[in-house]
Amino acid sequence: MGSLEEGKLADLLVLNSNPLEDIQKSRDLLYVIKNGVVYSADTLDEVWPTHATFPAFFWRKDDAELQSLPQK
Repeated sequence: MGSLEEGKLADLLVLNSNPLEDIQKSRDLLYVIKNGVVYSADTLDEVWPTHATFPAFFWRKDDAELQSLPQK
């Protein structure tokens, strides 16, 4: 809710395709923008303002990495 202006932060999706042509094209995401940070929709890697690789999901880490995670 609100407006898009220079200097404001926004949460939005950037699409590869035009959903007005076919509503199914609304699933064809290029970027996700959250709090002004741009992420690749395919990998969730940060692409702007810095470049950062999305870390592996905890269920895909090997046993050594799991042992180093804080325990609750």
